[in-house]
Order: sequence, then structure tokens, then C-alpha cells
Amino acid sequence: MTKNRISVTCRAKVNLTLDVLDRRPDGYHNLASVMQSIDLADILRIELVNHPGIEITSNQSDIPTGPDNTVHKACSLLLNAVGSDNGVQITLEKHIPHQAGLGGGSSDAAGMLVGLNYLLGNPLPKDELYKLAAQIGSDVPYFLIGGTALVKGRGDVVEKLLDVPQLQLVIVKPDVGIPTAWAYSRLAELSRKRTASTSAMVEAIHTKDRKSVVDHLFNDFELVAVEEFPAIKTAKQDLADLGAEATLLCGSGSAVFGVFSSSTVTYRAAEQLAGRYPFVVPTITTTSAIMFSGV
Repeated sequence: MTKNRISVTCRAKVNLTLDVLDRRPDGYHNLASVMQSIDLADILRIELVNHPGIEITSNQSDIPTGPDNTVHKACSLLLNAVGSDNGVQITLEKHIPHQAGLGGGSSDAAGMLVGLNYLLGNPLPKDELYKLAAQIGSDVPYFLIGGTALVKGRGDVVEKLLDVPQLQLVIVKPDVGIPTAWAYSRLAELSRKRTASTSAMVEAIHTKDRKSVVDHLFNDFELVAVEEFPAIKTAKQDLADLGAEATLLCGSGSAVFGVFSSSTVTYRAAEQLAGRYPFVVPTITTTSAIMFSGV
């Protein structure tokens, strides 16, 4: 029996490291980053229908539902690539905040590619899905790999790593958003010393040394985010005051995560911060980014 609907769990990510390197001729920057999936996720419900067109509904009214939506882009690209005239109805249940550095839109796009490809009978191999992912956005290829991965280039070179020792996290998003373009522009204005944080993190993961992983957390964007947005500095301090072993900006921000020693401490910290910030969630690192249900 052919299936015509599927539910896809699309997990967020954090950057355990993020080194912003030189500017490329195409206008992007080369990066070196260790990305890590976490158990905070959006849910995509995808259904093939007989009438043409792509229809998206969401639990959040401020989410675009037309061609500007990454899920719409992914759906359109894949249908065109395989020459399908199927219509697709999509329900996007958002839990990952936007402008947070958690990669929600990119994960949703990757989930759309994988889920729709499955419903159509897997006409495209993974390397072709990867090419489509790179057309949508810099982080999308990573989410096709998921778990712990070394990401280079503009985000399109992804190498699977050993799974990081599981980390207990609390994610906090202050009531500010950081446009990614601004973050790159402001960072380019600074004189800063290059680090080797990503290579050090890869070594820590290779040796399965949790303490070394925590010690080598690093994000270039913190240099500008903490300076420009006091709420981010406050969030990092609040996490530290509640026992976080380390804190770090998520991607280009504005969410921040803290690493805690146990689930008990993690949930206690999340409870105490819940009234202070518009978004607070306890979570853990995971070994995958995209997961099907209802298959």
C-alpha cells in the first residue's frame, strides 16, 4: 500500500564551535564549526494530494507560508527535480524559535526534502538531496547528516563525527533577535585573533573526553553579540549562576545554551529561568536531526 502522508521530526542544532574565517568570492564566509543536534524539534506533517499546488499551514501566524518559507522552497525544488505534478499539503508545527541560531528553518527544509522524497518512493539518492539542500541555505546540508558533525566551507561541506558525549542543556532566548547579516558584518569590523577551537573540539570528541568538549566550546559571534546586546550577557550570567559548567551563544544568536552536569540540575535551572525569559527549554544532545513517525 502506497503511503501518502508522513510526520517528520525536525530537530534544532547548536554550534559547539563556530570559527568565522575568510570571506569568499561568492560573498559568503568560510566557516569551521562543530554542529550538534538537540532534542528540541519542529514537526512537519506532509500529505500528497490530487490537486496541484503547495499549501502550508502553521501553528504560528507570523510564519510565512509562501515561496519565502524554506519548507516551501524545499518542496518546490524536489517536485521540480523529479518532475512530479503532485500537490502537497504541509502542516508546520513550530517549537524552535526564529532568529535564535538554532537552525529551525534549515532543519524544517531538510525534513521536507527527506520526507517528501520518501512519500514519492525515494526517487532521489542522498547525494542529489544534498545538492538541493545546498541551494536552500547554508545550514540545510548539515541537517541531512545530523548528530555531531564537522561543517566547513559556507556550510556545505559536512563530515560526520563520533557522537559527542551526551550533554544536558538549557536553552534560553532573550527577547531580542540578531539578524545574521548584521552579525557577519559587525564581526568583519573587528580585529580579532584566529582560534583553533574547532580542531581542538574535534580532538576532544575523538577522545570521548566530556570535560574537554565543555572546555573547548567557542563561538566567534559572541564577540559582537555580548557587546551589542546586554540581554545576551545577562542570559549567560543567569545560566552560570544556576550551575552551568559553560555557556555559549547559539549560532549567530540570539539564544544561549548552558551545559549542566545532570538532568536534575538542568530541569531545576530551567524552572527558575522560565519566568525571566520568553523562551526557556531543557534539552539534550541527540544522534540524529531528522526522524520519521507514522511510517
